[in-house]
Amino acid sequence: LEGKPCALRENSVYVVFKEGFSFHRDKIEQAENRQTVENALRKVFAQPLKICSLMQEEADAKWGNDPRPGAVPAAEEGREEGLSPEEQVVRRAEELFGPDLVVVKE
Repeated sequence: LEGKPCALRENSVYVVFKEGFSFHRDKIEQAENRQTVENALRKVFAQPLKICSLMQEEADAKWGNDPRPGAVPAAEEGREEGLSPEEQVVRRAEELFGPDLVVVKE
């Protein structure tokens, strides 16, 4: 994957792009593309979420070696500890829509 969600903090989803994939980051930053992604997130999670994109180097500088950079500790979010950011997003979707309606595709 060129970019992946690494943190869900307040109303922002942080997506980190691997070095060498700045084209992908630039594309998601374009107003029309950003709006499309944020509209999709709003539909899925029934709340507005903002996309914040970073290159891996920027994320490392901002958060160091934290395996869940920028993530609010699970206890503060009311989420189960030990879940990856991706698992937290899936868990939230299951809470909103029910586990029978959520399908995770790799």
